[in-house]
Amino acid sequence: MPWLVHPEDGAAEEALLHVHVPRCGGTSLQQAFAVKAKSQAKRGFFGRLGIAYFYYRYRCYEETSFPWKTWENLWALTCFLLSFVMFCSLPGYTRTCLETDSLCTVGVVPYLLTINGLATFLFSTFVGTPPALRLRALRLLNLHACELLQMADARMMTGASRNGFLLHLTASQMLRYGLVTRAQLRGLSFAIVRNPYSRMVSLYLYNRCGEAESFGAFVRRWHAEHLRRRAAHDDDEAHDGAGRTAQQLGGRRAAGLAAKDAQVAVAEELSTAAEGGATAGGRRPLLWPVSSEAHDEWEVYCHVPAEIEFTHEYREDAKGDAAGGGGGGGELGKSHAENRRFGGGKWTQLVAHIIKQEDLYSLRPGRRPAEALLGLPAPLRAALRAMPFANARPRTQPWPAYYTSVEQQMVLEMYSDDFALLGYPREMPSRMDLGLPAAVEEATSAFTPADDDE
Repeated sequence: MPWLVHPEDGAAEEALLHVHVPRCGGTSLQQAFAVKAKSQAKRGFFGRLGIAYFYYRYRCYEETSFPWKTWENLWALTCFLLSFVMFCSLPGYTRTCLETDSLCTVGVVPYLLTINGLATFLFSTFVGTPPALRLRALRLLNLHACELLQMADARMMTGASRNGFLLHLTASQMLRYGLVTRAQLRGLSFAIVRNPYSRMVSLYLYNRCGEAESFGAFVRRWHAEHLRRRAAHDDDEAHDGAGRTAQQLGGRRAAGLAAKDAQVAVAEELSTAAEGGATAGGRRPLLWPVSSEAHDEWEVYCHVPAEIEFTHEYREDAKGDAAGGGGGGGELGKSHAENRRFGGGKWTQLVAHIIKQEDLYSLRPGRRPAEALLGLPAPLRAALRAMPFANARPRTQPWPAYYTSVEQQMVLEMYSDDFALLGYPREMPSRMDLGLPAAVEEATSAFTPADDDE
């Protein structure tokens, strides 16, 4: 739902572009700004149905990973009951008829009803769900189904098509697909981010394969996906040894961990990775320079990339915006020049405003707004103040309680630059028993100063 208020629907100064980082909050804004109705307004009959169905399924996923109390399963149950009645009561389906090995007098209708009900149940309850999207083949199947059902609106950038989930496009993807201009991103665009440790717990609760998948197992699989991405796109000869180590680790994870204790196995692999890929600055993180196509939904599930991959653009040249036209305002009060220095000349911020989820609670009645929110434009402050804070998936315990030192280290490796660029601490103040995580070399630390020509 990136466009909350499209420039064509009102005054240009009232336009609101939301770069939606998955599991960082802001989904409720689509209700406050009637994004669904705006998406349906200029579409045909089947297009309106497609958008309505997309939002219906999206609401189901907010409540559970495997929704079974759905209209689809009611239809499946109806098909099963009808076919059962036909098999048991209609004259054509007697014992005598079945012994002739024929389809009987009423044809294939009961068989079709059974197949339809079974297919509907399996797809709506298991195949078309967040855990299934973690598998590339099932993700492609879902995206093509969304394309067939016209569940995307490119104008408002919401829904899903065979090109991916439009409401979770990164800022650089929006530019590459021609959906927005850099001027529009420099305008009233914003993104909400959160502590990477907290976000990982939210990713787990949303994408886990039911209660049977523990948090530790989920983080290991997520970590393996980052290893696969690094091995696939790391062509830097200076880190060739680290790339081979990552590829070897990815292969071992794909084949499954050994039967010994999981935490011990992961700790050993992390130690091996440190020996094979460490540099003078510390262990190499799992966030690395990749081509723009590396984020595409066909190859990478939109929940996997780091937060700054949604809000920033990676550039090989140290001049950042100078080579490509520039982006929005400074991140968390910093100018673009400061961002480039802080980001090592590689990550350039595209969105105008990056807002920490933790600061949003200060907008509740009776509280003093956080200092970082005081400088926001009035329309954006009003939108954030009206945003509900309800969570359809409440946690059973505080998010730090999910962690051991192993998961903490793995999350730090996966999202090293999120911690650095967004200003989140690497340690957990409420879990000092975990100790300080091992040092990780920042992917953007090697910076050659360049003249600012903005």
